[in-house]
Amino acid sequence: TYKVEREIAELVLNILETGKKRHIKDIDVYIDKYAKGIELDETQREAVKMGVTEPLFIITGGPGTGKTTILKIITEINQEINKGKDNNVLMSPTGRAARRMAESTGYPARTIHSRLELGVSDDDSGYDDDEEPKIQHSRVMIDEASMIDLWLMDAVHENMEDSSLGLIWYIDQLPSVRCGSILRDLIKCGKIPCIQLDHIHRQADDAKDICENAMNIKHGIHQLNTGSDFDITEAHSLE
Repeated sequence: TYKVEREIAELVLNILETGKKRHIKDIDVYIDKYAKGIELDETQREAVKMGVTEPLFIITGGPGTGKTTILKIITEINQEINKGKDNNVLMSPTGRAARRMAESTGYPARTIHSRLELGVSDDDSGYDDDEEPKIQHSRVMIDEASMIDLWLMDAVHENMEDSSLGLIWYIDQLPSVRCGSILRDLIKCGKIPCIQLDHIHRQADDAKDICENAMNIKHGIHQLNTGSDFDITEAHSLE
């Protein structure tokens, strides 16, 4: 475990030191083109800019803060800048999230295990030093990144070459099953470009109260909203 932690730290540091930041002229024009009428706030715009320029980045935020919208815009801009050749690599630790990524962006998405052809044992990274890395010259984005454990993160880095990496999800969501708190630790290190989305944009009546109350509870606000999707029932006894 210690060895894997050291390898991940070295690989992350290598991306930060050697990865090339893309300079995109008129990036706001691209954003407006693919936002397609959606009014992005300043933090969301900065998240998109970071996602298409930085070699390593993190976008985090609670439900309803626009992570899916931002991911779609980033993939569309990547596609145009790459002159129509698809270099977006979308992955997730779970099949459900991979399907959601594919549906929301219109680009193929797979589980990390499937994309990297990983085994199931703790020490099997699915990578041989004599093999070519399975991901090259690509823009890699991983959703549900809070569920990535040490060995999965190590395998991602070992199978990447000359590629950028973006981690997306919410640190207060599901943690990894095996040991490792990759997303939280990378955010806490303070070395990686990171955007925290706080403003809730979701307007659907069946989710708005839940999203806002989740944010209120996180920030210690006791006044909660009630409605069709959220109600409070007072219990005066345990019976």
